This record gives sequence, structure tokens and C-alpha cells, in this order.
Amino acid sequence: MIDVNLYCGEYPFRRLPDTRGRGLLTLMEEARVAFGIATPFAGVFYKDNLDALRAAVESVETGDRIRFWAVLNPAFPGWERDMDTALDMPGVAGIRLFHRYHHYRLLDPPVVALMQRAAERGAPVNIAARLVDDRLHHWLLNMPPLDVAEVGGLVKQCSATTVVLSHFLSAEIGALAGVVKAHPAAYVDIGCSKPGVVWWTTVTRQIDASRLLFGTGAPLYYHAGPWLSLQSSELEEPVQKQIAHENAAKLFGFGGAGGGGR
Repeated sequence: MIDVNLYCGEYPFRRLPDTRGRGLLTLMEEARVAFGIATPFAGVFYKDNLDALRAAVESVETGDRIRFWAVLNPAFPGWERDMDTALDMPGVAGIRLFHRYHHYRLLDPPVVALMQRAAERGAPVNIAARLVDDRLHHWLLNMPPLDVAEVGGLVKQCSATTVVLSHFLSAEIGALAGVVKAHPAAYVDIGCSKPGVVWWTTVTRQIDASRLLFGTGAPLYYHAGPWLSLQSSELEEPVQKQIAHENAAKLFGFGGAGGGGR
């Protein structure tokens, strides 16, 4: 499998399995994940997102199996320089936005500018709806509600940018299905939608299976849930393989990933 939604480092609000050093590779081996893209938790919570990325790259033993999402805040001065620096670092797969945590709107001019800059650099942009269910956020976090229509508006406006949507719930994915299908290169990471067995048939009718990526959110989420759900679904095995690793291998250029984890 290829997991496009892993996390590394320390989560500030509760203890999780250690994903520093070799810890993330150990987690991947337990989860039968051949390749993964990880987000440092510090990238969300540090004021200096680039410093968090550097620390993760230095501390996680990646080999050639792990790449990173570079979290950026386009409302923070100097994001353009940070973006270029991040994308020039080895092992960076693309840019990730946590707009609700950083308190900006997705249709703000700097966000649109970031999307255009990413298109020029050929870098995917991941838009994360949340880390956990909104009801489970720590009381210190002041989270604005998710505006699904605003997400759709940004995707529509940025047709030249490869977009990956993560941490969206099933109903939200359904609401965005038309926008994703109409975009030349929009994808949905399905793992954190808490997919039921029957849901896979529904979502592959709403969004072509070629637009679905496998992500677990581990160790924040239990890694086995999405995989067991996918295996138990009524989807044909070639479609399961497409979702589990083939789409991500093609999008991110993971070499030799075919069949990983099966």
C-alpha cells in the first residue's frame, strides 16, 4: 500500500506511538505500508512551519520509503520563500494547508497565489479539512467551522493545480464529488472518512476510482480500519489495487510500489 496521510513527531494533545527516528518505519511495517507521505505534527502547530519540516526530515529515518508534506501558512509573511525552500528539499512531495488551524480563508488572495505558484512548480497541494473530528478538538483550539462550498470554490478556481483533499468526512466528499470530477487533477484521500464497507461502492460511483488515494492518518487514527474496510468492500480486486497504491504511485512517482502491502 501507499499511505498518503501519515504523521510524524509528537502530537501536542495526547500521547501517540513514537514516530520519530525509525518509529514511523516501524509503524509502516506493522500497517503493511510500502511507501508513505508524512506530515510533521509540528508543521501544524509551530509558528515556523519550515523549521518543523527541517526537523522532521532530519529526525525521521526515511530511506526511500517516506516523503513529506510541507505545511505552509499563506497568511504568514515570507511564505513564498518558504515554499521554494521546502520544494527544493529532498523528499518533499508537495504543500499542505491547514486553513482552519491557521485562521485564513481558502479564497483569500495569498491562498490563490500559493495555488498558482504550486502549479508553476508542478507541486501538488493538499487541503486538510481537520485533524480529528471537530467534537474531539482540544479546548485550547478555537476552530472556525469548515466551509465546504469555499473548498469547492478554490478547487474550481485553480484548475492548473494538482489538488488532494484529506480528512474530509463521507458527506463532505459527496458534496465535493462534482467539483473533484470536473477538475483535471483533483484527488481525495479517503482514509479518514471512516469508510464503511458499502460506502466504497457509493464513492466510486460519485468519483471515479482513479481519483481516490489511500490514507490512514496513522498514528492519529488506527491504521487498519480503512484497509480492512477496503478489503471487505464489493469492489473488484483491480479497483482495490488502484485505490490502495496504483493511483498514488502514478501521482507521486513512487518507484516499484506496485503490489506494496498486499
